[in-house]
Amino acid sequence: MWTTEVFETARGTVPALVAGDGEPLVCWHGFPDLPHTFAPLAERLPGRRLIAPYQRGFHPDHPPAQAYFDAGTLAADAKALLDAVSPDAPVDVVGHDWGAAAVYGLVTAFPDRVSRAVTMALPPTPALLGVVTQPAQMRKSFYIWFFQMAGLPEQVLNTANGGALLDFFWATWSPGAADAPHVAQVREALAHPGVVEAALGYYRALFQPAFADPELGDVRGKAFAPAGVPVLLLGGDQDGCIDADILRAGGEWLPDGRVEILEGTGHFLHLEEPDRVASLIQEWLGS
Repeated sequence: MWTTEVFETARGTVPALVAGDGEPLVCWHGFPDLPHTFAPLAERLPGRRLIAPYQRGFHPDHPPAQAYFDAGTLAADAKALLDAVSPDAPVDVVGHDWGAAAVYGLVTAFPDRVSRAVTMALPPTPALLGVVTQPAQMRKSFYIWFFQMAGLPEQVLNTANGGALLDFFWATWSPGAADAPHVAQVREALAHPGVVEAALGYYRALFQPAFADPELGDVRGKAFAPAGVPVLLLGGDQDGCIDADILRAGGEWLPDGRVEILEGTGHFLHLEEPDRVASLIQEWLGS
C-alpha cells in the first residue's frame, strides 16, 4: 500500500510514506510510533493522497543536522514540508501526539499554510499546564521527568535490552491498540542508533534549552496563541497518557474548532477505532 518518497525541503530531506491519490493530507505521528500508524486511515480516506512523514530523528538514514526538537523546530519542519508538497495552496493536516504539537505550531505560527486540521491525543500548548498542576496527570506523566535524566532513559528504552518501558506505554496508554506487528515495527525502529536519543530529545526540549533552536523563539511563543484555522481535536476517554479533561480544556484555544472525546478508546484512537476516526476526519475536512 505504501510507497516511500523523500521530499526535499528548505530544512533538509524528509522521508515519508505515501498512499492514495487526490488532494494531499499530511499526517504526523507521535511517540512511541512511526508513520505506519496511519495505514488504517489511509485505507479509509478515499480521494486523498495521504503523506505520513517520519518525525525528525525517527528515520535512521535521515538524522537531523542539528539536535533540536522543540515545538518551534517541529512547526518549522512541518511548514517546510507543506511548502514542498503544495507550494501554492494550503493543505489539510492531521497530527497525533507529538505530531499534534507540530500541527498546533502550524496553525498558530503559519496558519496560511493550513486549510483545516485534525489533532489527536494532545491539547493545545496552554492546556498542557495541567501536566504540572494536576496530581493525577503528573502521575501519568512520570516518564517526562524520567526522560530529563542523562543516560539512564537511553538504556531503559534500548529495545536490545528488552524495551519493557516501550511495551508499558502501549499497554497502559491504549490497550486496544497494542497490536503486536505494529509495536514490533516500532521496537525495531527504535533499535537503530540515534533514534532513541532523538525521541528523548523531544521531551528534553521542553525544559532544557540545549535542545531548542535559539533562532525559533518567536515560533515557540506563538504556540500560546489561539489556533488561526479550524481544528478538530479528537481524544479517548480511556487515554492512559493524558486525561480527557485536559483534552477538553484545550477547546478554549480552538475558537473555530471542536473537541470530541470518543468513549472506550485510548491514546492511539486511530488504531483502536479507525472507522469512527476516519469518518470524523472526513466530515471535518469536508471530503
